[in-house]
Amino acid sequence: MNSEFIDIVPIFTFNRSIRTLIQYISDNQSSCEFVIVADEQSRPIGIINMSYLYRKISFGLQFDHVLESVCSHEFETVSIDAVFVNTDKLLRCPQIVVDNNSQCIGILNANKMLASYLNEKTDISNPSANAFLSGIDFGFFMASSTGKILSKNRAASRILNRVGISNLEDINDIVPNFKLDGEHRHYSICFDGIYLEIYSYPIKQNNTISNYAAFMMDVTNREVQKEELKRLKKQYNELNAIIDNCYDEIYVTDKNGKCILANKASERLLGQSRQELYEKKPTDFPPGLNLANQVLAEKRFLRTIQTTRTGQKILVVGTPLFNRSGEIEKVILNSRPLIDMIDLRVSSDNLKPDSFMNINQRIVDLALKSHKIVAESDSMKSVVSDITRISQEDTNILLYGETGTGKNVLAAIIHETSRRQEGKLIKLSCSALDEKTIDALLFGHTENEYKKSLLLHANNGTLFIDEISDFPYALQGKLLYAIENKEFVPNNGDEFVQSDFRLIAASNKDLLKLVNEGKFRADLYYRLNESLIQIPPLRNRLEDIPVLIQDFISSYNRETDSNITITIDALNALKDYSWPGNIRELENVVRELIAASNSQTITISDIYKIPDINSPAQTDLHDIVDRLNNESLDAIMDSIEESLIKAASINIKSSYLLAEKLGISQSTAVRKMQKYGIKLT
Repeated sequence: MNSEFIDIVPIFTFNRSIRTLIQYISDNQSSCEFVIVADEQSRPIGIINMSYLYRKISFGLQFDHVLESVCSHEFETVSIDAVFVNTDKLLRCPQIVVDNNSQCIGILNANKMLASYLNEKTDISNPSANAFLSGIDFGFFMASSTGKILSKNRAASRILNRVGISNLEDINDIVPNFKLDGEHRHYSICFDGIYLEIYSYPIKQNNTISNYAAFMMDVTNREVQKEELKRLKKQYNELNAIIDNCYDEIYVTDKNGKCILANKASERLLGQSRQELYEKKPTDFPPGLNLANQVLAEKRFLRTIQTTRTGQKILVVGTPLFNRSGEIEKVILNSRPLIDMIDLRVSSDNLKPDSFMNINQRIVDLALKSHKIVAESDSMKSVVSDITRISQEDTNILLYGETGTGKNVLAAIIHETSRRQEGKLIKLSCSALDEKTIDALLFGHTENEYKKSLLLHANNGTLFIDEISDFPYALQGKLLYAIENKEFVPNNGDEFVQSDFRLIAASNKDLLKLVNEGKFRADLYYRLNESLIQIPPLRNRLEDIPVLIQDFISSYNRETDSNITITIDALNALKDYSWPGNIRELENVVRELIAASNSQTITISDIYKIPDINSPAQTDLHDIVDRLNNESLDAIMDSIEESLIKAASINIKSSYLLAEKLGISQSTAVRKMQKYGIKLT
């Protein structure tokens, strides 16, 4: 087959969306009449008439439908190697040209094929040719080499009557300035809103042009649809521009939870390209982080606070879109950075101080919820009040509290609700690092690698130093200089490097006592102590304990799709414990209780199985007496001893220190640790 008879058209797989096709047509300014729909092996399974598609879109067809839903299966296939094509089939339906592997190549051009057919006839007026031309359903006329009309078929007469030409004598009457140059030509003509397309082909005999064959089609509907397409393209591009320039994330999924639309803000907030988002499966998201799946499951409006892969806290709102049958067709997710819910940059001159504090309070409340911070007790409410006030000040902050009270979490909240939230939160824990390592990490260890220093990374952000009491005395002067002057000199360097950071320090030791003992610089202490937040231990937050326990259980239920509950008696028993390990210990104990329970409900009997919290100081005498019904006195005494030793071993790093705390020999401490399987951290 001659390749000039084949029109190359777009080929799309059946499962691609209409949106993808329209975007391709728009991007490539394509005016193709047909699009081939193929399977994954590029074999034809259907064909789309673009005029039909535009009409369907104008009537409200949704862009997320797959192409297979709008394609026609009325087509014929013809091999690229074919030497003869049945002209009856050529006129009846589109002919898709395929290669030897049945893979799509393009569509056969009927006009060019018919012109070739006519050109091969030695006598165009013979009965068979006349019969063929009379039967085709589009206009055909024959003109002499000078342009005089020789003949026309019935379809041509109908079209000419429609445009007001009842007697066509010369080809220039229908095609002004028709070129008699022996070339194939295409003309587009409009008569009072009626659009015609005419294709002319020279007919040669003995290498001399004897006639011109012309095919004429009324394409008024197609031209109207082209105008409609231009309007739709404009609306589509404007809508895309609006969506892409929205500051909020817009993320849309289909009824299966798969992403079908994401704007530029989605890339910024989620830290992934749109292509990555489109390729993600609903199961690729961690449990609890795919709000779309929750909306699909609960069939209602939902909102939550999530942490992105870039560490940013965002408020996510999920809205279901229902069809007429009450089924969810799509889920629309809108997200915005938590801090941007209210613009902290509103001038205090235009806002009353009380109103400004209320705004800060709302922001801090959102941050507390995102980190699951509980503040039911008066002591913790006081901490929240301090954070609300201090977060907007650019002073240095000292967080003081026992191990496990959540100092690192509160530092993150202060950063996220401050004016520096666009910068990074850089963390350094001093407890397990020596002086050389801290020096290298904080200030950089060579002139060429100073950019690795944490101080530089904290520029325009927050530097959080945990266990500041363990910060080497020899380096405290360098840190003080960096805090006061917002600059530092890297190790082995000779030039100052600027770093505008805010410092949050945390300690579980009394720094003032260390100052008096000469173990901590007084000037650094007072610089750190510009704003002091004292975090109460859990034993002083009794109202928070039940809420924390319920939060830990709810979190476990979401992770494991369980339905664990706890009795009131068990909650009260846990409130009576002193919790020397604070929140961290409480969470571990709740996990242990869930594992130890033989049912879906944690009871007070389950608490007896956890030696850590089952000591004489925390256990009533009648409970011990009740245990005598099932256990021997030796077993009960061993259990009490184990609980005491475990409680004493918290934050103890050696058997020598444990023995000193218990008032026993080191060898005895080792034997008892081995007996009860106690390991020091």
